[in-house]
Amino acid sequence: MADTPNLNLPYMLAAQAQKHVTHNEALRMLDAIVQLTVLDRHLATPPGSPADGDRYIVAASPAGAWSGQAGKIAAFQDAAWAFYAPDEGWLTWIADENVVAVFDGAAWVPLPSGGGGTSDHGLLTGLADDDHPQYLTNARGDARYTPIAPTLLGINATADTTNRLAVASAASLFNHAGSGHQVKINKNAAANTASFLFQTGFSGRAEFGTTGDDDFHLKVSPDGSAFFEAMVIDRATGKVTMPATQRVTVQAFAASGTWTRPAGCTGVRVRAIGGGGGGAGATAAASQCCAGGGGGAGSYSEGIFDVTSTASVAVTVGAAGAAGGAANANGGAGGSSSFGALLTAPGGTGGGGMTSGTTAFIARGGPASAAGAGGSILCKGGGGGNSFRLDVTNFVSGFGASGPYGGSPRGTNLTGAGEAGASPGTGGAGAGSNSATGYAGGAGAAGLVIVEEFY
Repeated sequence: MADTPNLNLPYMLAAQAQKHVTHNEALRMLDAIVQLTVLDRHLATPPGSPADGDRYIVAASPAGAWSGQAGKIAAFQDAAWAFYAPDEGWLTWIADENVVAVFDGAAWVPLPSGGGGTSDHGLLTGLADDDHPQYLTNARGDARYTPIAPTLLGINATADTTNRLAVASAASLFNHAGSGHQVKINKNAAANTASFLFQTGFSGRAEFGTTGDDDFHLKVSPDGSAFFEAMVIDRATGKVTMPATQRVTVQAFAASGTWTRPAGCTGVRVRAIGGGGGGAGATAAASQCCAGGGGGAGSYSEGIFDVTSTASVAVTVGAAGAAGGAANANGGAGGSSSFGALLTAPGGTGGGGMTSGTTAFIARGGPASAAGAGGSILCKGGGGGNSFRLDVTNFVSGFGASGPYGGSPRGTNLTGAGEAGASPGTGGAGAGSNSATGYAGGAGAAGLVIVEEFY
C-alpha cells in the first residue's frame, strides 16, 4: 500500500531513498486539508496574488490554472497550486461568508442542523406553520424571520412597498442613548415633501412639515383631499403668515372701470358716493343782489356681497355736477356711482339760485336734502353739501363750507365766484354777488367707489 486509506497520504517505504520527500509531501497535504478553512467558494479562476497557504473551493466551469478542478480544494503551496479532491463528510469554514459547509459527495452545501431523536416543543422556534401560537412563525411575519438588512419591516403590522416600516402599537418610544435624540426626515428635492401626516381612518386630517417647498407648513383637511394652510414659516426670514386667516385688500375707483376678482377673494364690502351737485351762480341785477345756493352732496351707499362665483363687475363713478353760470343759473346734478347691479349711490342735486325777487339781501339755498347752506344777507354764496368724506382710510361726516363773500348791496364790485367741491361727492359752493357783476357757482366733486376684498 503506497497511500493512507482516508487522506491518501504517501507512506515512506522500506529501503526508500530520499524518504524526506515523501514525508514532506504528506505534511503539505495535512497542512492543506486538516482544520480546513477556505477564503472563497465562488471563484472560477485563480486570484491574482495569492499568499502561500491560501485555500479556495474551485467554482463551476473553472479556467486557467484551475481548469478541470471544479469542487476541489485549491491550495497555493510552494508557489504553485495543489488540488485535493474532498470526500463525503469533509467540513470547511468559508471565511468570506462566515458559514460552515460540508461536502455531500457531489457538492459543498450548508452544514445541516442535525436530525433524529426528539425535541421539547416548548423550546422550539421558527416553525414554518402556525399550529402552535407560542412558536414564532413566518406566516405571522414574526421578528424572528426578519433578515439582517430587511427591505420591509412590519411590527405587529404588514409592511408594503410604500410603508416599508409599519408598526401597530398603542405607543412608540424613541429614547435617547446618552444626552438627546433626533428624528430626521430627509427629502430628495425642495419640491418634494417631508412631513408628519395625521389621519382618521387612513384619511388625512392634519399635516406639518416642508410640503412642496422648503418653507414650514401647517395645514388641515376635512376629507383628506382638500387641505387648508393655517400657517407658513418662511425659511429665509422666519416670518409667519396665516393664509387661512381673513385678510383684506382695498381697491379705490376714482374713475369708472372694471373690478376683477383677485384669486382667493370670496366677498367684498363696497362703499360708494355719487358725484356732488354744482353750486348756483349769482345774479348781476342791481336790484337783486342775491348769492347762489350750494350744490347737494352725492348720496352714500354701502353693501357686503358674496363674489365667490363672480369674475368681474363694472364700476361707474358719478361725474361731478356742473357749476351754475352767472345770472342765478342753477348748478348741474352729480352723476350716480354704482358697483354693477349690486349697489347704486345717486348723485347730489344742483344748487338753487334767485331768478327773481325784490327783497334785497335774501338768497336762496340748495335743497334741504342735499345739506347745502343758503346765501347770507351779506351776499355770501351758499356752501355745497358734503355728507361724507369718503376715501380709502376715512369715512368722516361733515358739511360743505360757505361760498366766498360778495360785495355790499350797492357797493364796490368784489369777486364772488363759487368754490368747487374738494372731497369726493362734495357739492360746489354757490357764488357770491354784488350789484353789478354776476358770478358762477363752483362745480361739484366727482364720486368715488371703494371695494374692500376679503379672503
